[in-house]
Order: sequence, then C-alpha cells, then structure tokens
Amino acid sequence: MAIVSLVAGETITAGSAVYVTSSGVARAAQADGADIQLASVAGVAQDTVLQGESFRCNVDSVAVINNAGFTPGQALFLHPSIGGQISDFATFASGVEAITGGGLYLVRVGTALTEDRLAVELKRPIFVNNTTSIILMETASGLIVDAILDEDGFRIDTEGAL
Repeated sequence: MAIVSLVAGETITAGSAVYVTSSGVARAAQADGADIQLASVAGVAQDTVLQGESFRCNVDSVAVINNAGFTPGQALFLHPSIGGQISDFATFASGVEAITGGGLYLVRVGTALTEDRLAVELKRPIFVNNTTSIILMETASGLIVDAILDEDGFRIDTEGAL
C-alpha cells in the first residue's frame, strides 16, 4: 500500500481526490479546465483534516471511501464540477454538456472494487472541449479542405492557409 503524508492547503475530506500546489500543499483536485495543475490528481485523501494539518494520501493502492455507492468494476473519474469528488463516466459526460465555455479535464482516478473501495489508478488529465467548440466542415475534396463553418454557420476561408 503506497501512502504518502501531505499537508492540507484547505479543508480536505476523506475520499477526496487531491493535487499538490506549487507551494507544496494539497487541495481538492478540479476538472473544470481552468488549469491542468488543478486536475493533476496526486492521490485520494484517507483522512478528513483542516488547513495546515497533515493527512495520509493513497497514491496507488486500495482506498476505502465510506458510503461512496460505487458500482464494482466501473471506471471512476474526477467529478466535472465538484472539487475532489470522484464519480462515474456518465456523471463526467453530463458535466461536459453543462459547461458553457472552455472544457474539462478527464482524469481517471481508478476502478471501483466494491461499493466503498477504489483501486487507485491515477492517469494523466486529458482535456475535453465542450460541444459548442466543435466546427463543421462544409466541403472537402481529398485532403484539401475548401472551407470550415464555425458553430454559428459563418464560413471561415481556408484559402492560402497552407
């Protein structure tokens, strides 16, 4: 079991995914797309502590999160809008649809073993744009793009872009 000791930069709840700031303290991880550092999960807190207190952080073994309600075998990710919370992919996907700008970081935290046990398997954050950022191709011939339409239907001329 790999447990490290960290110092809380804010109140941390047991079972929360945390990241380490540039000043070396831990805070609840965030997937909101503002900063990749906030989405870079360092582990799962094993203790509930106040700012300035030390706590145990699980970085790569089984974490127990009481009353989590996980579905065994399900992949678990950083919640799209609630800092530190761990959720299933369906919850993350609904968060992508709900944002109005920017995007979210998809961060796999691990796999549910039981309703309250999580195998911590940290992965690098992957940035996901929201659905309003998708552009549509108007026409294309082979590998040459004639024009691109933005989300409002305005034509973006690509002539001379290469």
